[in-house]
Amino acid sequence: MIVFVIDSHAKHLHFENRTFSTVAKGLEKGAERLDRLRDLIEQSRHWASANRGRTLFKLVAEFFQQTFGLDAGLFVYKKQFILEGNTPNPQIYHPWGLKYSAAELSSVLEENAWIKEVNCHFREGWRPTHQLPDPWRSVWSDSQIEFVGSWPLIVKGHIAGDIVVGQKSPSAKTDENLMSLCSTYVSFVLEMLSLRRIAEFHSQHEPLTGLLNRRGFEERFHELVGTKMVDSSLLIGILDVNNFKAINDNHGHIKGDAVLQEVASVLKKHIGSNGMCARFGGDEFVFALHSLHDDDSADCVAREVTALFSHRDYSVSVGCAVWNKDGTDWSSCFRIADKRLYKGKALDTT
Repeated sequence: MIVFVIDSHAKHLHFENRTFSTVAKGLEKGAERLDRLRDLIEQSRHWASANRGRTLFKLVAEFFQQTFGLDAGLFVYKKQFILEGNTPNPQIYHPWGLKYSAAELSSVLEENAWIKEVNCHFREGWRPTHQLPDPWRSVWSDSQIEFVGSWPLIVKGHIAGDIVVGQKSPSAKTDENLMSLCSTYVSFVLEMLSLRRIAEFHSQHEPLTGLLNRRGFEERFHELVGTKMVDSSLLIGILDVNNFKAINDNHGHIKGDAVLQEVASVLKKHIGSNGMCARFGGDEFVFALHSLHDDDSADCVAREVTALFSHRDYSVSVGCAVWNKDGTDWSSCFRIADKRLYKGKALDTT
């Protein structure tokens, strides 16, 4: 016969051991979470140094892989500062651990939106991959990702995108609170980048015509020259409105402003993607233009630009200089173009 004896004291010890084990596991998880939080604070200090969203996403992706051990991920983001009034579309940035490139995933995004403010797939948490609708379910399952987590990127009070990450094992899922903290900080840096872009834009453009100002033009011109991709087909031109003071005096400054805006519009349309133009101040406009024809001389281009304004109730004078022919630096070319402008203006008045 076998007799079972239940010792209440031993039972109590077993209970205590089990409780201790549970507490120990909890403390271990808490310590791990604290370590990750410490790593997040340490590494995220470098995120604010990113000068573009792409650079930021690359830094965050590396952190997720190296510190959080996330198997896969991507960033869905709609740019917040776009010129010329264009409406940006969301794009996929810096995917890792997936079989598809950013371009391929962005194509999927065009037909199958990931972010929708009202009816989004999910946000702020993990979900099994099989709960996702196709084709996103296939995107993740093709790389053996069993769980996908999504956290919103909020810029200027609106959802601008998502951090989307994946894990192959349920036990490896990163703490949701930590991921939420990451998305909050990334959102903060994205907003700073957007504000920085706006400030840079306004510091390099003048408000009346929307053209580059002198600082913006010279900065971009020196960048262009620094690429070593310029030759004698590059022309530098100066344009000013004849008797502009009389326009202001006789017709008022509203008319004067309208003339400046029209000149800017015509000049910008004519130059298009072949160069750039700016308003340096008053009625002085400057442009850099890649000539489409090898035989275009400085005088030829000056006449061509002048003719653009031949049927208007005002006239302009234009002077041009050819890069590497009339001068090998900005100052000398600008000086020669200016001299030719005033030479032409003097001939017109005689």
